[in-house]
Amino acid sequence: ARCGKMCVESPNLTRLQLAVKTFQIAIFTLFGNIFFRRALREGFEGLIFCALDFYAFLLAGILYYEERIRGGGRVADQIQKVKKILIIKAMGIGDVVMATPVFRNIKTTLPDVSLSVLVSAPVDEILKENPYIDKLHSLPQGLTSKNIKKMIGALIDEMNREKYDLIINLQAKNVSSSILKLVHARWKIDRSYYYRDKRTDVLVGCETLNRSGIERDLDCLRRIGLEPKDKYPEVFLKNKDIDFAENFFKNNNLGLNQKTVFLHPVASLEIREWGLKNFSELC
Repeated sequence: ARCGKMCVESPNLTRLQLAVKTFQIAIFTLFGNIFFRRALREGFEGLIFCALDFYAFLLAGILYYEERIRGGGRVADQIQKVKKILIIKAMGIGDVVMATPVFRNIKTTLPDVSLSVLVSAPVDEILKENPYIDKLHSLPQGLTSKNIKKMIGALIDEMNREKYDLIINLQAKNVSSSILKLVHARWKIDRSYYYRDKRTDVLVGCETLNRSGIERDLDCLRRIGLEPKDKYPEVFLKNKDIDFAENFFKNNNLGLNQKTVFLHPVASLEIREWGLKNFSELC
């Protein structure tokens, strides 16, 4: 109840303001109870209840911090005022494709937002025709958390000139989290699948890994009040890509209207492999 009252009366407190306000109210309540209410009248029991009341106000401050500040409440209240957003997804091609619903849902919900996306090269090629992305940045190969300033110092400066309102790092890794730390923004979300989110203004968390990457990425939007409508991934092709595919089908006697099965026998991790035995049985 105390937390709810504080949220209504002061919905946009900063961390410092919250700490000062909580401590002031708790101390004022403690001494008020001791000298003017129950402590002097009720003796030891009164002191116990005064102490409990004091800790209740401190707990209200902690709950406010988790719900309003770390829980995304403040960002959700002001999300319609956001003008510039940067999405970071410095992962492989499959992870980036699964992140495309994030781009579409941001632009359909906030059509006036300027959306920038930062991915690793050469994965950026599959996003160049995406109509929901206003600016596309790519990271060079060989980039580590130790050589960021040397390799992409100019890119960091360029992104800082954009003055983003919100940056969302969809999957926190050493490199992407280091970049997030260097690029300035009013709010930052550094999403970790496995640990408590660090260096983040909004705590997204991950209750279970038994969910698709699409849903886990969309959790970042849900946390700030953007409820996704469409969840399907999409890739927008260039005309030359379509021509290549049509010529491939034609040259290999494959009909465009026929069902075609493509097999990809390798994987980047053993857990993703179908296995030699299964391929043998299929053949």
